[in-house]
Amino acid sequence: MRSSGFKKIVAISNLAWCFVLHILQKPFTRHRRGLKPFLDHYQKDGILPLTLSDKHLLLRLSNCINCGYCDTACPALLKIPREKFPGPRFVASTFSRSFHDLPFSDLDLSLCAECSECEKVCPTSVPIKEGIEFIQQKIAEQIKLSQISLSE
Repeated sequence: MRSSGFKKIVAISNLAWCFVLHILQKPFTRHRRGLKPFLDHYQKDGILPLTLSDKHLLLRLSNCINCGYCDTACPALLKIPREKFPGPRFVASTFSRSFHDLPFSDLDLSLCAECSECEKVCPTSVPIKEGIEFIQQKIAEQIKLSQISLSE
């Protein structure tokens, strides 16, 4: 019991010391503010900025209820294995939420037939074709950003 009380005192003392150091450093450190420093900070992580229209599109894509009707209507899935093109449901429900890692996958979104059959049967009117175009655009931006980061 005695050693746990000692450990608690040491932990609280360490936390207090870190707090004091933080307070003392505050007047002497200068932080850049604004959009440019913010974007520079997140550029290393590969996080792309989203416009207001991008956010609205992602919100519309998130209406996907994962029912699978779009996959049954997709003519591309009759010809192409899912390993190459996972289908419109996967695009709407997965890629729209996590497109940062897309440049590193071997999926080919250009295999979409662009017929909009998936959108016609969608009960929630998810704009899948527009989502695929958005994702392809973000992949291109991500690749360009990673090439810029590598050259620096």
